[in-house]
Amino acid sequence: MFYKKKLFYLVFILIIVTGSYFVWFDKLKENRNILDKEENIFNIDIPISFDQAQKDRLLAKIEESKKAYNEKKDENWTWVMIGNMYLYAQDYDRSILAFNKASEIEPKDITAILNLGNIYEDYKINYQEAEKYYSKAVVLFPSHADLYDRLAKLYWLKMNNPKDAEVIYLQGLDAADDKAALLLNLINFYGKTNQLDQQKIYIKKLLDAYPNNELYKKDFGNLVK
Repeated sequence: MFYKKKLFYLVFILIIVTGSYFVWFDKLKENRNILDKEENIFNIDIPISFDQAQKDRLLAKIEESKKAYNEKKDENWTWVMIGNMYLYAQDYDRSILAFNKASEIEPKDITAILNLGNIYEDYKINYQEAEKYYSKAVVLFPSHADLYDRLAKLYWLKMNNPKDAEVIYLQGLDAADDKAALLLNLINFYGKTNQLDQQKIYIKKLLDAYPNNELYKKDFGNLVK
């Protein structure tokens, strides 16, 4: 009896695993087909919440994207336009597919990478996936201060991980071109996380680096007296 039950259990698990594989495989084929043909790409449902102005804007985006597709469908920017079209239509799954296709054509397409991170952060609520794309952006463009702020805020405000946020801000301060932006980000971060001694250190660094900036003196001068 024990062996019959065990055999039944194993067969049951095998059926579930096999079924899941076929569902996954069908979904994979379906996703690939979505971007294969023009009639599939531009077959879009208008969200029922849209007013007339939003509907008109979506139709304009469809026409703009269709024109780009017919003229330059092998260029990454065409697929960024298509991804933005889907994003506006609140079709996040197809938006992801389009932005990924743009990234396949041009791996350094920062717009596609950041849009993927944004979708996973704000719409899919998958912070680990968002982290992957924001981290990729930082690696590809280490001199861009805003990319460190985006990744740090994901850690700090969404993933409840202020320690990693601090690390990212400090890395940005070393690598990015806009030192003032990173210093201001750090000052804000230390203030909001109640690390006031650290905040004072970086206020002093800001004032020392930009001694003639009257706005910085006005905003922060009293905090280090």
